[in-house]
Amino acid sequence: MTDQFTPDYGTDLSCTNDIDPMMHVVSGSDMMAQVCVRRLFCRKGMLLSDPLYGIDVRDFLNTKITSTDLTRIQALCRAELMRDERIFSAKVEASYSQDTKTLALSITGTGATGPFALVLSVASGQVTVQVLSPV
Repeated sequence: MTDQFTPDYGTDLSCTNDIDPMMHVVSGSDMMAQVCVRRLFCRKGMLLSDPLYGIDVRDFLNTKITSTDLTRIQALCRAELMRDERIFSAKVEASYSQDTKTLALSITGTGATGPFALVLSVASGQVTVQVLSPV
């Protein structure tokens, strides 16, 4: 009988916009947050090894965002997150401030390292990430 290989998704190199030059390793909620950030801020076609990888939510800021758009953004982001084998479930809640032109994505889910939660905010093309304690 052969042993079946079970991948360990518990650690990864630190990488949000680019690989950490110090090659730090992340795990747990930090790793899952980075997994989500990379998927949601990488334009399709930019990753040579997977041309279907990613969705760049910064592109949504170029238009007026309605409640119908928020529903569509939530669905697109959730679908993209679920393409990652380390994410078992994901819920995305999107909100938009017309005054500050800020799109916020509240993401909760379960991944290979357990539950995770984070908030991504995008304004003027700048991305901020807040990793939350899992619920």
